Amino acid sequence: MPDNRSNIDTNDPADASAFFAATIEAMDEGLILLDANDRLKLINRRALDLLDLPADLVSIGTPHENIVTHLANREGSESKGMSIGFRFSEALSADDKYEFVHLFKNGLVLNISSKPTAKNCRLTIFRDITAEHNTEVKLRRSEQRYRSIVDSNSEAVCRWRPDGLLTYANEPYCRLRGISPGSVKGQKAYGLTHPDDRQGVLTEIKSLGPEKRHVEIESRIVDSQGTVTWMLWATTVFIDEHSAILGYQASGREITDRIIAEEAAREAERQLRLVIDALPVCIAYIGADGCYQMVNETYEKWFKKSREQIIGRHAKEVIGEVAFATLQSQMENVLSGNASTFEGKVPYQNAGERFVQWSYVPNFSPGGAVHGFFSVVTDLSEHLRTTRALEESENRFRRMIESSPDIILVHHDGIILFVNTAAASLLRAAKTELLGRYIDEFIDGKYFKLSPPVAELDGPVQFEELMLTRNDGTCFAVELSSIKLIFEGKPAVQLVCRDITARNTAQAQIMQSSKLASLGEIAAGMAHELAQPLNVIRMAADNGMFGIEDQKNDNGHDIDFDYRQFETIAGQTIRMAEIINHMREFARIDNEHALPLDPLMTIRRSGGFFTEMFRTENILLSFDLPDIQIEIHGQRILFEQLFVTLIQNARDAILGRQGDNKVENPQGRIDIAAEVHKKMKLILITVNDDGGGISPSLLEQIFDPFITTKPAGRGTGLGLSVAREIVNRMGGSIIAKNIPNGAQFVVSLPLIND
Repeated sequence: MPDNRSNIDTNDPADASAFFAATIEAMDEGLILLDANDRLKLINRRALDLLDLPADLVSIGTPHENIVTHLANREGSESKGMSIGFRFSEALSADDKYEFVHLFKNGLVLNISSKPTAKNCRLTIFRDITAEHNTEVKLRRSEQRYRSIVDSNSEAVCRWRPDGLLTYANEPYCRLRGISPGSVKGQKAYGLTHPDDRQGVLTEIKSLGPEKRHVEIESRIVDSQGTVTWMLWATTVFIDEHSAILGYQASGREITDRIIAEEAAREAERQLRLVIDALPVCIAYIGADGCYQMVNETYEKWFKKSREQIIGRHAKEVIGEVAFATLQSQMENVLSGNASTFEGKVPYQNAGERFVQWSYVPNFSPGGAVHGFFSVVTDLSEHLRTTRALEESENRFRRMIESSPDIILVHHDGIILFVNTAAASLLRAAKTELLGRYIDEFIDGKYFKLSPPVAELDGPVQFEELMLTRNDGTCFAVELSSIKLIFEGKPAVQLVCRDITARNTAQAQIMQSSKLASLGEIAAGMAHELAQPLNVIRMAADNGMFGIEDQKNDNGHDIDFDYRQFETIAGQTIRMAEIINHMREFARIDNEHALPLDPLMTIRRSGGFFTEMFRTENILLSFDLPDIQIEIHGQRILFEQLFVTLIQNARDAILGRQGDNKVENPQGRIDIAAEVHKKMKLILITVNDDGGGISPSLLEQIFDPFITTKPAGRGTGLGLSVAREIVNRMGGSIIAKNIPNGAQFVVSLPLIND
């Protein structure tokens, strides 16, 4: 193909023309020059390569329509080729520069610029921007992907200019602000920030620049609902090649839960510090260099130095050289990774010599190196003194227990763990024989029926009287108390048993004395009771003798009359025998065991004994007893003694009142009544009199031994004391109180279950 591209009509010298042609050919842009008639005047090789034109279209003088038509036909109607003709037409008719970009079918992208030149020519320059275009497309797609990721991110993302106005924000950010994504631009970037945190946030952002391009800011925000939350903003600054700030971007996520947790952790740390400071032990942390990093208040008090005076100083300076020399080997041991606990005396500087216990615990790094160690020091000086005092106290109590005359034993689940010397002596067995045996071999079964389980014991449990069996099989009575305790680290029960054989004998003697005293007081009544039947016997005997005389004289004697007289004598003799037998039973020493008895029958029997005697003393004895059969548990003679005492005391009070009033034989009254409460399983028996009552000063101690309201020389002062003892033995109670004109005694006793 002939090369006519350089046929330029010029007056320039040949060498200048050649230089100009070479320059045009060396250009990286394609170049087409059209004359005033829009015909091809010049085209360089780069234009040929870019447009891929056939040879017949590149001849000088070729109309530009031919070139445009060729390109349009080649690109096709669906391509951008058709627009080339349109745009070229626009370019040729434009008075000024016309520039556009065209994407060819083969992927080539050209920047086409056309402008008029001298002599009505038009120069069109074609610049290949395919690489730039592709890069821009990739960037645009990358930005779209980034925007898609940001918009779908749960974190709030925003960008803003240096003047503080937003240029972009994703959906989560817009929700927080309560704005739509379309209205983001122009909004203030710090609209979410809590007013109290705004200045601090601005200070952090202003610190960004070429040397510091990223910062994380924790701050509070106030959302569109007025809710305050904590956010962590990862903030980045964009810098151009001249180090000028182009803008900022921040990505924020909520950290309210973390802030709350951290505050809770800080509060827990403060609480822990309070606890550590309150502990009565010295706590410190010492680094691997031997210098203090932490101490508690007790440590400060020990060594009479403030925390500031201790932290950072070497242990030798704080505790003193002598103490450090004592502990140095242990410190070296813990810094080797070995925990240790030890005790001993240490002469501390400023703290004096103390007997202490140390605990050293190493603190390891994740890599296994020892960073330092924790030191816990407990002052055992007082503990040592207390321990010695406790040992001395224990020895004293052990000697007291061993010297006690009472049986003291400890058992766990019925197995004997400890016995004292008295137990071995009274049970007639060596201590070694008793240990390990079951207590039911020695103690009355009633104890196991009445004693609650160990877990339910809440205080001492008393048993008035139980029987113990010695190792040789003999028995004796004891008063027993039990209490829960810890023995050798496990729950156990301590029993204290007091031999009451001598006491029971003495009480029996007292009761017997009381009965004999009562007998002495009623002796006069007995004389009257016996005198009446004796008079009847005498009269009957006299009548009988007269009858015999009449029979001798054969005066029509009535034999039936004689029979009746002797029958009267026999009856009166039986009555006297009953009175004497009753008194004999009452006076005899009581050895019988507690048995079921009818209290109402016994009261009638005892009361009947006094009825006739009291009548001569102008005292009315009345009974209001239900006509039923019931049973209580007790000893009949003792129960009878109880009511003889109460009736006799009432009689004495009435006689005393009669004497004080100096009225001749004013009638007195003693009322005995009983109420049976079967639902409550008890009987209430009352003895009322009109003997003037009991002095208030004596009422509370009326049942104490040797307390009496009778004149000097009368009464032993034991009657009511014995009465209370009898009632207690029967599991009941007795009370005394004043009523109008007299006193009332109320006896409550449990009934035997049906």
